[in-house]
Amino acid sequence: MEEIFVKNRHRLSTRIMLILNIAIILLLVVSLQIQYTNSREAVHKTLGYNAIHIAKTIATYIEESDLREVKENLKEDDTYWEIRELLNNLREHNGVLYAYTLDVNDQGEPIFLVDGMPLDNTEDVGVVGDNSTVNKDVIKQAEKTGEAYTGIVKTKYGSYITGIIPLKDDLGATYAYLGIDINAEIANTITNEVAADTIPKVVINFLAFLILGLGSVYLYINRTLRPLSTLIHSVDELAEGDIQAAHVTANKINLKTKNEITVFTKNYINTLSRLSETFKEIHLRTTDWKQSLQVIQKASDNVEQSNAHIAESVQEIAKGSVRQQKNNEEIVSAMSEMAMGIQQLANTSA
Repeated sequence: MEEIFVKNRHRLSTRIMLILNIAIILLLVVSLQIQYTNSREAVHKTLGYNAIHIAKTIATYIEESDLREVKENLKEDDTYWEIRELLNNLREHNGVLYAYTLDVNDQGEPIFLVDGMPLDNTEDVGVVGDNSTVNKDVIKQAEKTGEAYTGIVKTKYGSYITGIIPLKDDLGATYAYLGIDINAEIANTITNEVAADTIPKVVINFLAFLILGLGSVYLYINRTLRPLSTLIHSVDELAEGDIQAAHVTANKINLKTKNEITVFTKNYINTLSRLSETFKEIHLRTTDWKQSLQVIQKASDNVEQSNAHIAESVQEIAKGSVRQQKNNEEIVSAMSEMAMGIQQLANTSA
């Protein structure tokens, strides 16, 4: 039984280590996923703030009066073309996809004012007064906080991030909005580069922890479970009826540590002590009972002998009574005969 338990104990420690390994591997995978997600969000946030920074820089080159004129006329006049050329040059200089100015119509929808594209581009340019694809909630957020950027917007032409700032006059009133679209494909590139740089380091650190940490845990588990082999040997001795040997074996277990096994061992030893005392008490009571039976048996024999003597005495008394009765009858008969003789003598004398 002990050999089977030792195998089970090793199997138990192996199972515990297997569970810990699985848990740590899952933790590693989750950590890598979180790190990758955080890296992607950090890159996204950086690109968004970069778009806002570029928008603020470009905004310093825009004349308020010129843009107000385009806003009022909503026509592609000379002022429109001057602003368009300016925005295109600034767009190319800063390396962004699109640079454009927006307004909000009476329905709260964003519309194009000037789209900073090349002057000869007539297909991919936003027409003045046409609705823009920029989310109006982003416009509201920019008006509220002074700046805003979108998540990664995916289209058939590619992915980009939009940064929006309000253009304000000297009194702080918003008269238009400036939008900058940055290529978001670089976000994946940067994220992958960060992941390629950090993930191997994280994996190496986890492997080092796995080897050192789990090695220590394995030794601790085996040392903690080692007393169970001694305990099971004691249980075998108890099962064979040798309480004293079981008690001696159980006392060999080191009880300095404080865990459930220690508590169970102490309770087991106390149980053996009480069981031993109980059997001693039973033995003493059994001995006393045997002695009492012997006394009772002896008294019973004495009573039986006394009864026999009494029976014999009664029989002797009964025999004496019979003889006495017979003697009495003879005396009575003699006296009757004497009386009759006296009577006859009296009659004769008369």
